[in-house]
Amino acid sequence: MRKILTIAFVAILVAYGCFCLYAARAVQQAASKPWPAGLGTLASMPDHFPTQSENEAARTLTRLATPLGIPFQRTAHVAPPYGDAAAAIGDYLGAERTSGEQTIADPPAAVTTFLAAHPSEIAAIRQHLLSDAPIAWSRDIAADQPPIPNLLGHMTIAKLFAASALVRAHQNDAGAWDDLHAAWNLSRSLHEQPDLITQLIALAMARVVNSVAWKMPSPAPQWLMQMDAVDHTHLLLRSMQYEKWFLWTHGSGNKPEEKARMARIVEGILWPFVRLTLADMIDHDRETALQLAAVTECGFDATAFYKRRLEGMARWNKPGRIMSEIEVSNLAAMWKRTFRYRVEREATRNALARSASPSRCSDGTWSFDGTTLRFSREIPKSTMQESVMPLALKLNPRK
Repeated sequence: MRKILTIAFVAILVAYGCFCLYAARAVQQAASKPWPAGLGTLASMPDHFPTQSENEAARTLTRLATPLGIPFQRTAHVAPPYGDAAAAIGDYLGAERTSGEQTIADPPAAVTTFLAAHPSEIAAIRQHLLSDAPIAWSRDIAADQPPIPNLLGHMTIAKLFAASALVRAHQNDAGAWDDLHAAWNLSRSLHEQPDLITQLIALAMARVVNSVAWKMPSPAPQWLMQMDAVDHTHLLLRSMQYEKWFLWTHGSGNKPEEKARMARIVEGILWPFVRLTLADMIDHDRETALQLAAVTECGFDATAFYKRRLEGMARWNKPGRIMSEIEVSNLAAMWKRTFRYRVEREATRNALARSASPSRCSDGTWSFDGTTLRFSREIPKSTMQESVMPLALKLNPRK
């Protein structure tokens, strides 16, 4: 009997060892497959994101924004004096962004009072962002908890300068473009960060700038063409790849010493199944990225797409399916915003040119009757709370 038990035990160990080797090989093969849009393999990720430290330009921006109560320290929050005017600025900006009228409404007193009370502080930030000094934030993808810039500070600056641009344009001040340029330059400083949340904020900042740019005085500056050169779809696909690279190299991100002994034992026993699950998730997301890279509709039904993709995941991969089910609504909203931004960018470009150029969207066309610029279909918002640029714009008569 003892001999039989010994043979059975050895057989189990051999089978377990073979399973470990199979799982390790499966995840290695999944990680070695190239992703679409020239993103390369998971293994090449560190080559694209070398470690860097926060530079002097970033530290200067932090120092200049502090008197306004705008945070760039990682754990800081918005404070007065900007904090006292934040609601009024947000409401004013939201109303103008969702207005289909090129004429800018009179700004609220709280907005003009704040801008008039802090001209030197705002001018210093603007001048710094318009200088040739590129802003670089800390980056170390090898860390268990990679540093992320204070994204609240970035979004706050974008809103401040967009509101300032509207106020100046309302006064027929051509310098309003400088405010939008400053906000755009700050957004560009985020493009070299790998994580998804940072790229979502970069996209949100670009949408803020674009949604008020069509109301600015003519002519449009040359720098505005930079916005067309940035492919936010590519940046978000790259972030999807980074998230899978992080799981491949770091696992859950929790250090072994932070786990209970029994948890470490169970995790060790389940290691091959976890790696096999990861291999399936990597393959699944790579195929998802491949399909997203080929999307040409601006009114893309991302919710239906992700539900179909969920059905394509291996049935045995219960953890992966649960994670995907949790992420469906957030990821669908993200891609709806991303593809809608394509048509929003066209709207601004056409409004400034007072023309209806061909659309890159396969699901619609532009028309312009000399007064109203209109896209041939409505594209739903990603969420009910989202402020979006209309796709029917009434332009002022030429002077």
